[in-house]
Amino acid sequence: MKNSIVRCALLYAVLCSILRSSYPVLDEESYLLIAEQMAVLRPYDWSLPWPPYGDSYRYAHPPLFLLWIRCISVLAGDSVLWIKILAGLPFQLILGGCIGWFASSQISTTGEKCTSSRLRFQLLLFCSPVILLVGARSAMPDLMYASFGILAVAVFLGMKSWHGQLLCGVLLGISCWTKYPAFLLWIPILYASDWRAWRFIALGFAMTWGVGELWLWFLYGKWHLAVVLSTADHVGRGSVSGRTIGFLMRLLIACPALILIAFRFRSWLWVMVSAIVLGSTWVFLPSLSTWGSAIATLWVCGVVVALLWCVRKLDFFALWFISSFVGVCATHNFSSPRYLILAMIPLTILVERELRDRANMWLYPILAATIGLSAIVAHGEHRYAAETIALFQQLPKDIAGSYTGEWTFRAGARKHGLTLWKGDKGTILQPKQAVGGSLPVEYHTEKVYYGEEGYRMLLDRENSVGYYAETLGFWPMGWGKGPIEEFRVWTAH
Repeated sequence: MKNSIVRCALLYAVLCSILRSSYPVLDEESYLLIAEQMAVLRPYDWSLPWPPYGDSYRYAHPPLFLLWIRCISVLAGDSVLWIKILAGLPFQLILGGCIGWFASSQISTTGEKCTSSRLRFQLLLFCSPVILLVGARSAMPDLMYASFGILAVAVFLGMKSWHGQLLCGVLLGISCWTKYPAFLLWIPILYASDWRAWRFIALGFAMTWGVGELWLWFLYGKWHLAVVLSTADHVGRGSVSGRTIGFLMRLLIACPALILIAFRFRSWLWVMVSAIVLGSTWVFLPSLSTWGSAIATLWVCGVVVALLWCVRKLDFFALWFISSFVGVCATHNFSSPRYLILAMIPLTILVERELRDRANMWLYPILAATIGLSAIVAHGEHRYAAETIALFQQLPKDIAGSYTGEWTFRAGARKHGLTLWKGDKGTILQPKQAVGGSLPVEYHTEKVYYGEEGYRMLLDRENSVGYYAETLGFWPMGWGKGPIEEFRVWTAH
């Protein structure tokens, strides 16, 4: 088992290194900027320069990841690449090692093996775009909190002594003090705990998360979790139905092997669930063409049937997946695939359990397709970020004004000497794809800078393609030839 854990840890770290970019991707830009400003002993003494965060304490995550990035940036300097390497490597090894442990462990709360095929389980996980890209985006907190959270579950299942239960609580507290969705892991842990185990887990949890929250209260006079919950509506969010449909649309990309379960049996369950999902999906779908609605309905129907079949025997792993999936649908403000990271190990265990006694001829083509899908998603993400940076080279060196937009665009705009637009009159630079927002009616386009043309895959707002959220576009992926990104220069009349 030890050899399997070490091999998986090293393999996952290598795969993440291959997919890592040397520029900030998505929200990595904001975490790197915050790390430049923050003081270690007062982790919220900085101000986010982007609306609607006038009060920096409304930042939606606990500070542990920010502290980590701050410490790493002191060692690595201004090099984004080295910050990402040093910040991610420990947690890539932890998460990869956990995958190896779950693949090789005989432990299960139902008395069954977790999986039937170690290699197949590892491939199903390692090939997933969610697992790979979360590991490659190491300047975002998802990798860190998932690593500690999943390690806490592994310790809980593998160490039945009070020492293990205490350690489980400590790790779970560290995970929750990195990102609050780790609280969802309490549900399966409590389900499988007796009173004695619960006491030691709670004690360990209080030693980390509890002490951390108490420290923030002494510094700022506010309970951080309470502030986050009370200000959650300050960030735009999709509807619950939109988020749910969005996660279901993106889940088949996260775990394509689900389709094998959806179509491998014929039963009354298929008929009943299909009728329910077909009817309800049409109600909640956005305005799509007839073909688009049909495809989306069948897509969601297949995923729902497969999920229900996987969780029909409610045990630890089924409850782990259900709590993670329902939790992100209910609490997150949009349906980004990275939010499913905590659900991927239990989902893969459940899929493996259903495929255990079947040498399905379609499994290995599905695995090959998953590898290809991961490569496509990674390539699309990196190409988009690289094209955004390259497009700034087209701008005049002496261009002056403001900018509005997000992600890699924001980092490039600051490097180019532009300032964030806060409603004042003047020239404004805005990207087409990177969520630039709407401008007052008196503004008109003065000039457009077009990037390189390509088959856009992850972000194309005109055609409702938004891999990162249903609020960007309904379809998780799409192909359409055109500029990967374009910038517009706006001026007031």
